[in-house]
Amino acid sequence: MTDPASNQQFVSDILTDLGATTFIPTGQAGGIDLVVRTADRKYVEIRLISLSAHILSTGNFRPHNALYIIGVLQKQDLPSECWVIPSHVMERYGSKSDNGYSLNLDPTEGLSFEIYRDRWKLITEFSTYEQIARDPSSLQIRLALDS
Repeated sequence: MTDPASNQQFVSDILTDLGATTFIPTGQAGGIDLVVRTADRKYVEIRLISLSAHILSTGNFRPHNALYIIGVLQKQDLPSECWVIPSHVMERYGSKSDNGYSLNLDPTEGLSFEIYRDRWKLITEFSTYEQIARDPSSLQIRLALDS
């Protein structure tokens, strides 16, 4: 059984270990599960979604640069890996329905989104990657040049 609180804690712990500050919204947060303040004092909103067989499905949302959809894959009922997907990528490449979006993250199925797997620097170094993160090909080139 997927436990949303364990996903929230898992992601929060990773981001905190990487130097970010995380906040858990209270009350009506519009589907936002975490808010992150980066080292350069930028704020990023996060929606957490439990993955089902590498399919990331989310409700409707209004994409913006500072909104990330994090798909959490569980193994043996524990969070194990995540895809850090910018909301613009979800909107552009996901299948749209009345209920929201669905994105297949399986690397053997069409366009690969592996570049977003456990790619926490898109959040922790938000200012650096804010514009480029929305395009998987450009992001892959930029990350290759950075290494």
